[in-house]
Amino acid sequence: MSRRRILLAGLLVVALCAPMSASAVDTTQEPAPAIEAPVAEATDEARQLRRELASLALAWEEGGGRFGYPYWEKAGQRRAARQISTAVFREYVTGYRDRMRAGCELLDATEVEQEAARDVRRLALDACRSRADALRDQQEWLDELLRRDGSEERSESDEEALQERIAELQDAWESELQDSFRDARLALDLAQRVLDDRGLDRLAEDAFV
Repeated sequence: MSRRRILLAGLLVVALCAPMSASAVDTTQEPAPAIEAPVAEATDEARQLRRELASLALAWEEGGGRFGYPYWEKAGQRRAARQISTAVFREYVTGYRDRMRAGCELLDATEVEQEAARDVRRLALDACRSRADALRDQQEWLDELLRRDGSEERSESDEEALQERIAELQDAWESELQDSFRDARLALDLAQRVLDDRGLDRLAEDAFV
């Protein structure tokens, strides 16, 4: 699996001599030159952490972040605006669900050694699995909507049961989706924090979208 380029950033600290009062300055001497502190370079351990976090972000991207989420989100907006049918939107949901399932496997298979990277992977996996569950339940919800809107005749009790099932599925996928968004945000926040602490470049803000 390809990795992103390792991004290095050093911290440059310039130490300047503190100005003295006018009475203490010896005007017969030239001012002392400013002293520059050496640039602090990232340690091998920090660079390894950056690589591991980048690998996790790439696994998420390839598992649904790049092609799954944007198309699914846009399709949902188009369905709400009645620009596409429920049946067409269902196909987007199915495709995104399948990508996320594969993405969870890819995340789980991404090897990381640093403790912080393992914590990020755990949160990202939680987010991925909740997203896949949400998409599964959303697909079932769409199936029930299509059945409700079809030509099948049902008794009053069957109609009530169908409406209850539709409501249950909607509650389920909306709750699971919020869990996924929360854990994805936590994964990104943790990754950015540990990178900041080590003076390394951050991941993209949509790394775990």
